[in-house]
Amino acid sequence: MAADGLEHWNAAWGMFLVPDGYSGVYVRLLPADTASVIGVNADIRTRVAGVFTV
Repeated sequence: MAADGLEHWNAAWGMFLVPDGYSGVYVRLLPADTASVIGVNADIRTRVAGVFTV
């Protein structure tokens, strides 16, 4: 944890595209002080989040 109380995380994102264009985005996150591979099964601390747009 950083001195300011925030936790630093690394993110890998992916975009979903369909024939009509943009369909959505997802993000995989892992604490910055852990492994460099941000895979869902690579580390039990990996988190997955959806990204919503309006």
